[in-house]
Amino acid sequence: MRVLIAPDKFKGTLSAREAAEAIARGVRRAADARGIRAETDLCPVADGGEGTAEIVGSALIDQGAVVSEVAATDLLGVPAAARIVRWQHAPGARTTLIESAQVIGLARVPPNRRDPAAYNTGALGQLISSIETDDLSRLIIALGGSATVDGGVGMARALGWQIDDGGAIAPPDSPLRGRVVALCDVDNPLLGAHGAARVYGPQKGATPARVEQLERELAHLVSICRKCGVACDPDAPGAGAAGGLGFGLATFLGAQLIPGARSILDLIGFDRRLRRADVVITGEGRLDEQTGRRKAPMEVAGRARDGGVAALAVVGSLDAGAPIDAFDAVTTCADDGSDAAVRLADASERAFASWLNRREG
Repeated sequence: MRVLIAPDKFKGTLSAREAAEAIARGVRRAADARGIRAETDLCPVADGGEGTAEIVGSALIDQGAVVSEVAATDLLGVPAAARIVRWQHAPGARTTLIESAQVIGLARVPPNRRDPAAYNTGALGQLISSIETDDLSRLIIALGGSATVDGGVGMARALGWQIDDGGAIAPPDSPLRGRVVALCDVDNPLLGAHGAARVYGPQKGATPARVEQLERELAHLVSICRKCGVACDPDAPGAGAAGGLGFGLATFLGAQLIPGARSILDLIGFDRRLRRADVVITGEGRLDEQTGRRKAPMEVAGRARDGGVAALAVVGSLDAGAPIDAFDAVTTCADDGSDAAVRLADASERAFASWLNRREG
């Protein structure tokens, strides 16, 4: 029996790697109770949020990837160590991957200081400018988990764009333009009911009044881009990712916006590992409506279904509107305040045992 274990992080409690290890413990207990051997393949996944660099770096190390850390400064002005992953994607051509959450992540802001109007993406622009590039370089930026809703203005200014609140935009000559790929963890547009401010502003600490202020500022950014002849597409899927950073990267660096989960699963060889599996178990901290907007568990479940492999989800909590039909079964962890890894292992044991019963019945 081969079990592919492919969870995303359980935000605030377990990294994707820690979650995979906990799920594996539960699977082995359920298998041992039935006297069967379960071979587990731990394949932690991401969609562009926190932990992306670690996951990609670990998966590509056998292919010559080099993982290093550079000194950076985060959005609070605090020193941060940013992990960078580099590998060759073609002869003489190098890819560099960075994770925006390492310098502008919500996890870096204490809960009592969270207010997206108080911060910007300038720290990411500084990190980008510190990366050595050449004419064949490609830069991949993972966008998820940001504390900001500035449309990428801070990042652009740090890279030399002169953006005046009155409407003047002067673009610099960037050697990276057209060679940036943005891994978007969601497909939201920039503006409107499903946009960066109204959907994600409250999650980042914005009051209702602040949300509307942020919405007006993002709309103004679109207006001055168009006034100054700067091509932009606020409706592009992923433009609203990371508080509109997707829009900013596409507008100011010509970045290609692509689904993060799809790209990361391709990079780590998920399909090859799926072909050897009898069942796949995925999960995340909270399964909710946003999971359906191209989050990692949805990509895992979709690929499993296409490959004829059962997909089970083990999650910390389940919200109304969650896409439960995407999975063969969904199991939630006990809400008893005990250790998160213990609760996840217990839930995984129940989930795998139940799947074995259905399979044998």
